[in-house]
Amino acid sequence: MFPRLRFYWVVAVSGGVLMALEILSSRVLAPHFGNSVYVWGSIISVFLAALSLGYLWGGRLADRRPSVAALGQMIALAAACQAVLLFFGQRLAGSLADLTGGTPTGTLLATSVLFGPTSVLLATVSPWAVRLAARDLGHLGGTAGRLFALSTVGSLAGTLACTFLLIPFLELRHILALLMAVTAVTSCVA
Repeated sequence: MFPRLRFYWVVAVSGGVLMALEILSSRVLAPHFGNSVYVWGSIISVFLAALSLGYLWGGRLADRRPSVAALGQMIALAAACQAVLLFFGQRLAGSLADLTGGTPTGTLLATSVLFGPTSVLLATVSPWAVRLAARDLGHLGGTAGRLFALSTVGSLAGTLACTFLLIPFLELRHILALLMAVTAVTSCVA
């Protein structure tokens, strides 16, 4: 029972952190790029592209190294990328805004640099989880559906918690630190 709950924790929390970061990305970018349609278009585009790349890469990595420990290492790398965001994100966003004149292209570049790596790494979790949970090809569809649903429920929880609980009561830096800590703990759980 405990290994299954541990596994479900990894899947749900990875989805939750990913979506919380997407919500927070506007708060990191807004002081330097504003809060225009270009900012939100960049955010949504970068996160969708990161999901696609992460799913593809995660599936390939899972076939090569089908272990929960290897997945935990990938999540630890995501926590390390979040540490860079925590300690250097505002300065990097400001530098990229200065370098690009705050243009829409600059917004896309800043979003890619600041949030792309973590998002790709967290997106590897779902296909990796499907590979690890697959026991019977006759039930693979059900296994994949259950894990993607769990990831999506985690994403929903991360979105709502960040929007309605964290942002109103905590500073941006504290939220980023909390998400990084949750990701680091999740890597240890894996």
